[in-house]
Amino acid sequence: MLRIAAGDDIVGSVGYWARNDRAETDYEMGWELLPAVHGRGYGTAAARALLERLQPLARYRYVYAYPTPINAGSNGICRKLGFELTGVEDFEYPKGVVSPHNVWRLDLPSWTPPAA
Repeated sequence: MLRIAAGDDIVGSVGYWARNDRAETDYEMGWELLPAVHGRGYGTAAARALLERLQPLARYRYVYAYPTPINAGSNGICRKLGFELTGVEDFEYPKGVVSPHNVWRLDLPSWTPPAA
């Protein structure tokens, strides 16, 4: 997990974790930002920094992210960083709430960070 800072203020976090709920082990990635800083590029920059740190250490090929279809900001981060939209699946998040989520997948070994 990494903190996302704007000056001296912590405005969010980004992280990844290994998981094995498909046929193979892979990574899931997620982020959260305070609404006051949405749309300023902090999420994209932080997610990119995390992927750049993960890539040389990665033991698994794919990184997944699961924003809801209506979360334009998080879907934009996935798009900007080169994730591929593979579909929509129902997930329980938060606990007790089942809703559709976009399934974004990034092929980490072949990923080239986009120009800043």
